[in-house]
Amino acid sequence: MITILIVDDHQLMQASLSKLLAEEPTFHVIAAAINGEEALEQIRKQKPDIVIMDINMPGMGGNLFGR
Repeated sequence: MITILIVDDHQLMQASLSKLLAEEPTFHVIAAAINGEEALEQIRKQKPDIVIMDINMPGMGGNLFGR
């Protein structure tokens, strides 16, 4: 089982990705977060195998290196 954390500030995108990934039996979405700060907290708690993260979000997004 591959565990996944989804990070996106749009709940519709989170729900869509979760539904799509649920169709694959080897994937399990264990948590979701709405920004980078919350993602770091969830990573520490849940320890997912994969993080799918939006690049552009308010606060800390997926673009950790800036522009």
